[in-house]
Amino acid sequence: MSVKSIKSIIGYYAVKNFLKLRWYKHCAKKHISMMPFVYDEVETLQLVADKKYSVARYGDGEIGICKGEGIYFQEFDSQLAQRLKDILRGNSIKNLLVCIAPHTTSCYQLTSKVNTFVYKFISRRGESYTKLLDPNKKYGSTFISRPDAFEFKNSEFQHYTKLLQSLWNGRDVIIVTGKDSRFEMLPELFDNIRSHKFVYGLKQHAFRDYEKLLEEIKLDAKEKLILLALGPTATILAHDLAIAGYQAIDIGHLPNCYKVVKNGVRPTKMGICGAPTPETSNGDN
Repeated sequence: MSVKSIKSIIGYYAVKNFLKLRWYKHCAKKHISMMPFVYDEVETLQLVADKKYSVARYGDGEIGICKGEGIYFQEFDSQLAQRLKDILRGNSIKNLLVCIAPHTTSCYQLTSKVNTFVYKFISRRGESYTKLLDPNKKYGSTFISRPDAFEFKNSEFQHYTKLLQSLWNGRDVIIVTGKDSRFEMLPELFDNIRSHKFVYGLKQHAFRDYEKLLEEIKLDAKEKLILLALGPTATILAHDLAIAGYQAIDIGHLPNCYKVVKNGVRPTKMGICGAPTPETSNGDN
């Protein structure tokens, strides 16, 4: 194939993707106008650090379960779905910050892939999605644990990393993740913690063993910080641990996403917004 032919093909797909994005933005516009306030990523991290909030994050997987769908590593469960809906709209837990995907409020530039995904998601699911949200509630950004969603400029990545580290600086940390998880204690992220231990849930369908897992976590002191990487189950855990007096932060597969940005090489294939693909699903969303 000639260079001219290759350039022609690339140009065709560039125009096609541009027109798709314009269409998604057009369809999403009416839904975005009805969405609640969402703090940007820096504001979210600063709030969590300053006020010691717990964090419950929602991505497309959690929203899918709310709508009656299962995901690769978590089967649909009616109780799980109802709890996710209740937490998403609830206002009773003052030390819990519920996080959703930002629509127009990201403080960093989204990658073209993620930008298209966000508008595509809102354009297709906007009507049902906005009904799940409380229009009077202030949400955080779920992208705080997805640095791979952004095109960082100059020193933005270093500033972002320092904000993350401020969440667990000098703390004793418990990491709750799926058995055989790839969660890594990267020095670049976690060299400032005092100590850490792992608590393991089921590799898949972690909500099946929810009560047992919750009670195991609660055996530890409330002064310890709980970092959660267990898909939709982590969202519920963050809420229930906050009620019990713990600070629990759902950080998903932050270490892997961090490595993507730092090294420019994705070690395993993962989906947008924290949704693993079938071949990589291990419960550490």
